[in-house]
Amino acid sequence: VRMDILLVGVGGLGGHFLYALASSKENLITDGTVHVCILDHDTVSLHTTSRHPIFSSRAHDVGSLKASSAAAWLRSKRPEWQVTYVHDPVDMMPLSFFKKFTFVICAVDNLEARRFVNAACCQAGSPVLIEGGTEGWMGHARIVYPGTIYGCLECDLSLYHKQRQNVIAKCSEPENEPGDQEIIVSAPFVNAFTAGLMLALLTSRSKTKLERNFYFYNAISGDLTSCVLERNPECAVCTPHL
Repeated sequence: VRMDILLVGVGGLGGHFLYALASSKENLITDGTVHVCILDHDTVSLHTTSRHPIFSSRAHDVGSLKASSAAAWLRSKRPEWQVTYVHDPVDMMPLSFFKKFTFVICAVDNLEARRFVNAACCQAGSPVLIEGGTEGWMGHARIVYPGTIYGCLECDLSLYHKQRQNVIAKCSEPENEPGDQEIIVSAPFVNAFTAGLMLALLTSRSKTKLERNFYFYNAISGDLTSCVLERNPECAVCTPHL
């Protein structure tokens, strides 16, 4: 038995997911090989290291490839796993690339990139997609089963409103908009919780199919809600591939 996991994006949310994955005490599979591929075309920047769960302890990685540095870190934590990386934009990857994986974890904050990954998984048919996102004190995680009654990201695109732009993690700069400091403080906490949800979906799905496919977390109230988002029969992305 072999489990192949693709992590798309190793920024704030993706970094917390990778940290949780490496720290997990629970075996992802009973017997077999675990392969983790990290895909990110960005480089490690100085202003993000202080709040990143991986790069905060690897200041020497500033300026290096995020995917390469994260892969080196994961190998040091889980030497029994096979770890690879890709330094290319996700929308440059062919469909055959996605077909190699059992699970695709999408942790990018760019909506168009998320839509591309969603469409690729639906067309490939085989990988289960787990995607998540955070904004301020809110976070969500969802699981997409291609070829089933459960909806894909495109089925509920209205849920993904235009993301807030230019939330800069520089608290001391006077040009910050009101509310920026609150988002900066909340981001690591919400990212960590949302990454934990995504990991729970991964470990649960490796054993059985889940009844619900969308989870929403409100850090202000502490509420975690879940529901079933069914497939839109008019969806042009997932419906043709049933």
